[in-house]
Formats: sequence, structure tokens, C-alpha cells
Amino acid sequence: MTGKPDEENETSFLKARLSEKDRIEKFLRAENKELWNAINTSNVSFLIKAFLLANRIRKYIKVKFAQSVRIFSHRDSLTESSKSGNAEVVKSSFCDIIFVIPTNKIELGGIQSSFELANYISGKGLSVKIVYLNHDPTGVNSEIMVNRFDAKNFTCNLVVVCGSEASDYLSSIESFRFSKSVLFMQGPDHYFETDWSRSLKFIKMLEKSALTLAISPYMANLSKFYGANNVITVPIGLDLTNFYYEDTTRQKTIVIPCRTNRDKGTHLVIPLIPKLKKLGWRVIGFGDLPDIKMAKHFDDFLGRISKVELGRIFRESTILLDPSFIEGLGLIPLEAAACGCIPIIGTRKSYAGLFKDNETPYLEVSSFLDPEEVIQKIKDASSANYSKLFSEYVLLVDWRFGYQKAFDEIKSILEKSPHSTH
Repeated sequence: MTGKPDEENETSFLKARLSEKDRIEKFLRAENKELWNAINTSNVSFLIKAFLLANRIRKYIKVKFAQSVRIFSHRDSLTESSKSGNAEVVKSSFCDIIFVIPTNKIELGGIQSSFELANYISGKGLSVKIVYLNHDPTGVNSEIMVNRFDAKNFTCNLVVVCGSEASDYLSSIESFRFSKSVLFMQGPDHYFETDWSRSLKFIKMLEKSALTLAISPYMANLSKFYGANNVITVPIGLDLTNFYYEDTTRQKTIVIPCRTNRDKGTHLVIPLIPKLKKLGWRVIGFGDLPDIKMAKHFDDFLGRISKVELGRIFRESTILLDPSFIEGLGLIPLEAAACGCIPIIGTRKSYAGLFKDNETPYLEVSSFLDPEEVIQKIKDASSANYSKLFSEYVLLVDWRFGYQKAFDEIKSILEKSPHSTH
């Protein structure tokens, strides 16, 4: 049962705060563990000698303080050396392919797709490394992953550029040599960048890359418009292990994915929640809120949750309300549809060309700025029997074929391009 439409849910707010507290605590604990690992694997004998010398010259307190300052002034460099899981920096290395991704925090759609593609190619016998640019101590540790501070003098035949941050990094570093580049076009990064110079670097990388892997037909068309020559469409990333249909009784629940970026539109649907409650809907949110006080308006706000938990919620709920303005593909509505939860999205073209016009696994509104249209679409969705049908439409796309297609194209480029450097 829902509460009163205008009633603020303090329990939901407290859960949101607790979720944020747990996330921060987990981060700090992981960071502290990395720091001590760096200290413990450093040259301890030198510190001991310095300590004994300080005792002998009766300046214990002064030297002890100097030691502490020295240890913690080197905190960043020590920590960076241990972030890849190795005590020694990788000074040089050659491999067939290097993926450059923004972070080792593999939980977002585009980064997850890059990680999975790299692992797929590695499993096919090619030597692959993943260089990640920003370290999160709670992120993924993998044998093929290397922090950018540890990637010294790397050389490869082919670099796969995943996003504008990666293109900016490659254009500014001299110790990273490659023969050809592939751009993995997961989203229109040049639209979102606040630094225009990085947008330009991204477009230039798009123009000169030997291959562009577009996550959707929409991204393929956009890539060609901005100068890409060799473009193939590789829709990948949908996890059908956790997102699948079950013929069960659904609750009168609307699920809202929340994100801090204003392009994701969260701020447009929060004011709708009291109206939805008046219509008898229970409203659940998950993800990250632009303002944590927004959590009070939900019947329940779950914060960041696992794929297993999200799949269960989708199989129990009726509607997903996703107000994002623009996506390269947009996995969340597809995951919901696969579970039989009806996605209502804005008209954003991200699925254009992926499904036939009469087989689209979602409903569209022209704009989330028109609340009456959104409410009417929710009424239409709840009165129609779309649940199983939309799940079947999602499965019309071969979500595994994209990996093989990308591998075949990359392998073809490698066979035509002997090892050289740029």
C-alpha cells in the first residue's frame, strides 16, 4: 500500500542516506587497504635503519615526524603502484589490443560493455590489456587490467578507444604507441563534454579510426555523420542471465532509474510521484539521486543495487519510467522489457533501426516536459497486455552475435596491419 500522496517518506530517505554511507565506507575501507599494502611492500629496511639512527642521535621525535611526513607525502605514488594489484610498475609491454576505458568501476552500461568485449576477445586467443584511467579501490581487479600510471611504454597493434576521456588521454600521452585505433561508440560523448577541446579530440579520433564499433544503429548513423568511415553496428551488453521473463502476478508498481546527470531527466519525474500515488501506484527508485532529499517522495528508494536484485524487481513490477533525454543504446529499458516490466521512455532515437516499427519493446512519450502525456501513457500501459509481448520483442535481437562480429572485424584489421607504432 502507498502512503498519502503528499506524505514524505522518512524511511525511504533514511535508507537512501544509509546506502550512501555504506558506499562511502566501502570506498574508504578499500582505499585504506590499498594504502597499507603499498606501505608494507615498500622498502621497510630503510625505514628501520632511519628509525635506529634517529634513536642514536637523540632526535627521535623530530626524525619520527619526518618519517611520517615522508611516508604520507608518498601516499599517492605508493597507492598508484599497488592499484593494479602489482607491487612493481609495468615498465613496458606489447600486446595485440589495448582497451582504454574511463574507470575500473565496472557497473555502468558502456563501461560494462567495453569490459565484456575485451574479455570476449581475450578468450578468443588474442593478447589483450585494459588500461583504465581513473582508479576506484572498490572496482574490478583483473589480470588484464592495468592502471594508467602503471602502463609505461605500452605498445600494441590496435587500441580500442572507449569514450572521450580515452581519446583525450591517447592524444596527450607519448609513451603509449599503437598502429591503428578502433573507436567504441557507446554514446555521443562530444555532446556531453564540458571541455570543448576534448569534444574536438573525440571527433578527430572518430574520423581517423580504422574502425568504429557502434553500440546501436543510431550511434552508427551519428558516427558516419561526424566523419567515421568504417562503421559496424554491434548491439551488446544485455544480460539475459539476470533479466528474463516470468509469468507471475505483478504489483501495481512503477520503477524509476535515478541518475545525477541532468541529461538523464530524473528531475522531471520526481514532481510526478505524488500524482502517481493518487492514481494508486507504488513508486520505487534506484540508483543515485541529484539531491538525496528526493528520496522522501518514493515509497521506497533502493540506491545502487545488484543486477540480481534489479531483475527481481522488474519481474514483480508493471512499469519502468525512464526520462533520459539521450542514450547510445540504453540498457535499463531493455532489461526491464526482458523481464516483462513495460518501459516508458522519451522519444530519443536510441533504438531506431534496432527493432521493427511494429515490434518495439517500449512505449514512447514525445516529452517528459508534458506530464499529462506521461500520465496518459502510464494509463495506456497498465490497461494493455504488453508484458510477455515486449519480452519476446527484446529477444528478437541476437545479443551475443555483436561480440563475435566485433571480434571478426578487429581480427581482420590485425591481419592486415603488421606491428608498427604511431
